[in-house]
Amino acid sequence: MSLQRLRAAQRFVESQKSFSNFDVLELVDTGSNGVVFKCRPRDRKLQGEWALKVVINYGVDASVIVSVAVQEHSCIASLPPHRNIVEVFGTIGPAAIPQAVFDLCPQLMKESSSLQEAVGILMQYYPQDLEVCLQKHQQDPSLSACEIFGMCLDVLLALRHLQRYRMLHFDVKLNNFLVEEDKTLVLADFGCAQQVAEEGFFFMSMRMSAEGNFSPNAEILFQLCM
Repeated sequence: MSLQRLRAAQRFVESQKSFSNFDVLELVDTGSNGVVFKCRPRDRKLQGEWALKVVINYGVDASVIVSVAVQEHSCIASLPPHRNIVEVFGTIGPAAIPQAVFDLCPQLMKESSSLQEAVGILMQYYPQDLEVCLQKHQQDPSLSACEIFGMCLDVLLALRHLQRYRMLHFDVKLNNFLVEEDKTLVLADFGCAQQVAEEGFFFMSMRMSAEGNFSPNAEILFQLCM
């Protein structure tokens, strides 16, 4: 997405107080930090499909779910734009959950303690994640050696970008890398991410490495090369 379109999307989201100006199209994924849907803004100037991550209220104060969503958004916003990091447009809420969300994911109706206190994170939509992409490749090999090499490089570049700005993701796995049409990989889901002070980054990184928390990075590269 061009910088001009990104800024236009961010301005549109900033002006929204509810989910009413978005058409929720289909369920994409469910996770511990929220449920992701494909949606489309009703503003004709903003063409294309977006991803809407809904963070619902699990019986806590509304300020908690706001802080969760804001934390994820701010972590990404604090990073300079990078081709291998997901683009986020902004947050909406707390606001009433659209009926279309419950129609597509009825389980949310049972889990949410308040239908008025959901927070939405709007971001760029990607058609599939790396886990699905590799499953398809195993069934019907379609990725070239050049594309697989490029994916390996994208994983390393995304992690290098986080390291450069002292950001720890804490949830690096196959389905948190999204795949663009041209097979570029984009790291998403910063719900557990944390930016660490410069003096503490090295020691926290060493501790995580010693505890085996960096092993998923190696596993992703291994599965790409299989």
